[in-house]
Amino acid sequence: YKIACNKGSMSGCYNLAMLYYDGLGVRHSYEMANTLFEKICDNREGLGCLQLGIAYKEGLGVIQNQDKAKMYFEKGCSLSNNESCNFLDEYQSDMQEEYSGEEYNEERKQ
Repeated sequence: YKIACNKGSMSGCYNLAMLYYDGLGVRHSYEMANTLFEKICDNREGLGCLQLGIAYKEGLGVIQNQDKAKMYFEKGCSLSNNESCNFLDEYQSDMQEEYSGEEYNEERKQ
């Protein structure tokens, strides 16, 4: 997969990234996986954007950052990755619930 990735194959890069992600045949490294996912996303492949979104959402090899997660889910969704769209919908639903809860708490204080 490494040779294919170095030759510009995004599917080769993705497969290599998943080996690092799972630690199969290579040293487990979310950081290496994320570097490859970023390369894939930058090459307009939604699957790489999805994986980066998950990494930032869960804090896998990066500092957890919901804004970056949302950004990568948006990019993946715009590249027709349906799973990115699902995560984006979930994120927006969670934010709406959080806002509603804050609004409710403010009303109770008055």
